[in-house]
Amino acid sequence: MYTAPECRKGSRKNLELVFAPKSETSVYVPKFELASDGSFEVTLEKGVEYDLTALGVDDYELLTKTFKADKKTADAVISFVQKVVVPVFVEVTESDLTMADLENASFTFILLDKEKDFADTTYKYTFSGKDIADESAALREGQYRLDVSGVPSGYEFDEKHSYDAIIHEADIEHVVKVPIVSTKAPEKIPYSETVTVGQGKDYSTINEALEAIRNMDRDASQQRVTVKDPARRLPGNAGYRHTQRYL
Repeated sequence: MYTAPECRKGSRKNLELVFAPKSETSVYVPKFELASDGSFEVTLEKGVEYDLTALGVDDYELLTKTFKADKKTADAVISFVQKVVVPVFVEVTESDLTMADLENASFTFILLDKEKDFADTTYKYTFSGKDIADESAALREGQYRLDVSGVPSGYEFDEKHSYDAIIHEADIEHVVKVPIVSTKAPEKIPYSETVTVGQGKDYSTINEALEAIRNMDRDASQQRVTVKDPARRLPGNAGYRHTQRYL
């Protein structure tokens, strides 16, 4: 009976240990059997030294690289150490949603294989929005593609404009910018021949004014809109008001 105590029980369910005999004359192939409590059994050829490889526990590094059983060996410990992980946070962009609005959403980080043109691997982490808000999300070193599901109705994750999360062990933390966009059709705004921009005006910024103009409900005779900017003061002048017309 063998155990891997440094490897958390929940992480052992996919554990597989490969015992490769160093001796070229050994023909016996050890059979690995994992029990539900995280311990495992394997029958080895006595006197033969084996190289060990661990599969299915990517968050852990195998410390026991070789093993040799003799006739007195009954129980042994195979040692692992957990790899360094970096705390991960999310900054929502392109919408007015906050992480409180996304506490039930699922954020899945898929590890990419740099040796295979950054193809998806089978290794992934999934956190809820609440996990991230509670600062309990972390990733080990690597490059990850992000997938987000379960966002509120009327919104969707804009994967096309998202970026991979690139994690380095030396990072103190990593902030992932996640574009969540509205799928709602913009509301039509009544046509106005003139809009003003500035403090106490129709719109506080020129960008807000332009967005309003794009969403105006206009017919063929209402194609011209005048935007008036705040007064600008120039040297030697009392000031002037900048006016621009938009179709």
